[in-house]
Amino acid sequence: MVALYLVVCIFVTILLTYIIPQLALFETRNSSSMRPSDLGIHFKDIVLQPIDSAINIYGWWMPADNSIATLIFIHGATSNRQSEFFKSVHFYEALIRSNISVVCIDLRNHGESDADGKGLGFGVSESNDVASVIRWTKSTISDQPLFAMGISMGSASIIHAGNDLNDLQGIILLDPMLNTQSSFARGAAAQTGAPWPLFVPSAYIATWMYGLPHKRQDALDKICSLTLPILLIQDPEDPVAIAKFSKDAAAKNSNIVYREGPKISRVHPTIKDHGGWGSHVAAYALNPEKTFGEIYNFILSSINSVKDK
Repeated sequence: MVALYLVVCIFVTILLTYIIPQLALFETRNSSSMRPSDLGIHFKDIVLQPIDSAINIYGWWMPADNSIATLIFIHGATSNRQSEFFKSVHFYEALIRSNISVVCIDLRNHGESDADGKGLGFGVSESNDVASVIRWTKSTISDQPLFAMGISMGSASIIHAGNDLNDLQGIILLDPMLNTQSSFARGAAAQTGAPWPLFVPSAYIATWMYGLPHKRQDALDKICSLTLPILLIQDPEDPVAIAKFSKDAAAKNSNIVYREGPKISRVHPTIKDHGGWGSHVAAYALNPEKTFGEIYNFILSSINSVKDK
């Protein structure tokens, strides 16, 4: 009996401290299956090198005619610049038709970009990729307002970019991952179908053992001190990046314009194949006109506010 108890304890320890974190941090990557040219968008392949690692970050540069601004788009965890859940290539098309140029990348360990051997950094290591694309865009287009938009972990990657955000006129966050431990546990639940509380111990262990952000180093704490204009669009029933943390951020930072989408039925045909991820980062796919309108109006108002000064 004692031997069985020890075997069970060892197995649970290995499961919580190694197996679950490894599966979460080293997800199988998804490659892009759609390119801008599929929608008639003129684009250029770009390759960037972040300062922290000898890896290549691959992306697309999509200039718009008579461009009034440029938007950098950062996808979420286990996704890529094509971001099927968000319908990002269709989103790029809408931006370009509205005279907004677009730059997007595959974060490290995602899409076509190189791996750094460390797995997901929940926005911390990925912030170096964001910094590299901000610098590239600023040097390529020095005379236009520059915005960055992130979805899910892409939002955290932007928030962690630190001083490089000074080159932006505003940021747009959709269903942002602001609390790493919560998103870790709920993301594991979405992926496996098991109840999220089962993954809470692994979430705590992963932040300690793998150097993931938590407490004062988490995106929630950092977003509260940002001084540039922020549009935060939140799904009120997002099962992974829950609304509580976005509401907390908006309450603490007056620079955040908080917009909450309508509640979406879990059997909605657009998200019926999303499994446990539900309506997470599906705002544009579910309601493209309203979502795009919020983003476009935010960009215009930010540009006009600077002109009026």
